[in-house]
Amino acid sequence: EIADMWGIWPLALACEAGMAEIVRLLVSAGAQTNHASSIDGSTALNRGATLCRPEVVEILIQGGADVNLPDFDASTPLLNSACLDLRRATH
Repeated sequence: EIADMWGIWPLALACEAGMAEIVRLLVSAGAQTNHASSIDGSTALNRGATLCRPEVVEILIQGGADVNLPDFDASTPLLNSACLDLRRATH
């Protein structure tokens, strides 16, 4: 695993794009679910929650992603999901 020039990991990019099967493949291959971007501190889970990607969020949580890991603005994936009303992902 290597990040791009902005410090964003492949798993986070797949989450942003809503590519659930790619996310599932990366997680099952051992991708680190809690890597944070060097730009904003966001993790794949934070990006998935912020962009309303409930299927991606579920895969990441099942893969061990930390729902309470904050980005540089102190926003956590759990807080973002609650604010965006992603009940399916947080239950």
